[in-house]
Amino acid sequence: MVSNSATTECKNSAPYCIACPENHFLFQCLAFSKMSVRQRRELVSQKRLCWNCFRSGHQSRNCTSKYDCRNCHQKHHTLLHETSTTKIQSSPVTISGQSSQQPNPSTMIAVETPGSVNPNPQVSLSVQSCQSTVLLETVNLLVVDQNGKGHSAHALLDSGSMSSFITKKLANILNLRRTKVDIAVSGIGETSKQIKRKLTATIRSKLLSFSTTLEFLILKKPTVCLPTMPIDISL
Repeated sequence: MVSNSATTECKNSAPYCIACPENHFLFQCLAFSKMSVRQRRELVSQKRLCWNCFRSGHQSRNCTSKYDCRNCHQKHHTLLHETSTTKIQSSPVTISGQSSQQPNPSTMIAVETPGSVNPNPQVSLSVQSCQSTVLLETVNLLVVDQNGKGHSAHALLDSGSMSSFITKKLANILNLRRTKVDIAVSGIGETSKQIKRKLTATIRSKLLSFSTTLEFLILKKPTVCLPTMPIDISL
């Protein structure tokens, strides 16, 4: 009688950690947990990982994980939750009548937290340069004017924003009814820009039947020329 036996070696299924030389999941990493929330966000963005499950190949809005942030229940990991400012993981839109360039990953739009001494609503806009650049998504779409005609526009999608913006030039073309507001947009160095008007417009996809109505704050120029460094698009 001849008998054969085989043994199976159990291997550690934990991936290589991007924050330290060990083999474990990112959310289990002690070095990662000691980072500030901003440093964690920058690392996850640089490695192009999903903000919700820390895996590659998809974005948080397409993540199929049943888990979300335990603090705000939005589609990002609890380790990426910021408590100093309120951010909603939706897809606000910055729209201009001309094609705009991609921004760097540190572009943020945040609404001041409740309990502030300032009685007026305030939006903080922070644009910073760094050596590594993560490109945000853009899309070509149609913006409907007061006569129902669609105008081609280039939109920038920033999942970390709570407000949507539109250029004054495109707002004039749409000729839609505007509403008075009093919102301060603050930037680096305590610079501030007071927004006095907003409008509600309908945007439509050029390829699909999707359409939605959004509220836009009107700015003469929502962004500077971005990115701040050359991007190699040959890859």
